[in-house]
Amino acid sequence: MRYRASFIVAEEIANASKSFSGSVFEAVHSEVL
Repeated sequence: MRYRASFIVAEEIANASKSFSGSVFEAVHSEVL
């Protein structure tokens, strides 16, 4: 079960890296607000 959770986390990281610039923009925008 822990292995499956790690795989899901890894997949989330991969998806985040694809839209890294978008994530950074959202993070900065959230900090401004």
